[in-house]
Amino acid sequence: MRVLSSGLISSSLVHTAWDLGSPLNTVTWYFQIVAAEIRVIDCDSDLDLTPVQRVARMLNKGDLYGSHFLPHDAIATIHSGKTFLTELGEVGLRNCKVVPRTHDIWVGINRLRQILPRFTFRVPACERGLEAVSNYHTVRTTSTGLAVDEPVHDWSSHAASALNVIAEAEAAGMMSSAGSTANVSRRPVTVLTGFRGNAR
Repeated sequence: MRVLSSGLISSSLVHTAWDLGSPLNTVTWYFQIVAAEIRVIDCDSDLDLTPVQRVARMLNKGDLYGSHFLPHDAIATIHSGKTFLTELGEVGLRNCKVVPRTHDIWVGINRLRQILPRFTFRVPACERGLEAVSNYHTVRTTSTGLAVDEPVHDWSSHAASALNVIAEAEAAGMMSSAGSTANVSRRPVTVLTGFRGNAR
């Protein structure tokens, strides 16, 4: 992150992007699309919540939601015998969209790197998520005889993967139908623009 400034939560709809895992590893970024800017205003992480509790928490924030972008594994059957997508719908979260799976994790990572200059992060609401993204890293493997950098799946990867969902949704043309305007009150916040750290 490079520049500290003041700003406003706009009147745009609030969208979300998810990475799914155990309850504690599920991460949700909240963002708005303001012209070309992607304004990230909040992040849920480290929450040991059921889908009912998670959606109730989201709805209690008082935001007017647009689209909820979920990774491809949202349509996989889980322990309940249902999909996570189905469970979210049953507990009242509407307009959920599953982002198509990419053939290579680096497609999403590189796409995110390309559009990061358009991101603004609100703090302190996003600090925990940004801490995780800043620690996202790779490890070099040579098991195939070639040196390959593989992203490490650990505590830091969930927030990074959820941000990748934003990039992958835009690449798939899903953002243009998400909608951008709503009658939401404007309130002062502090934001940090830019980004700190990178996968290496």
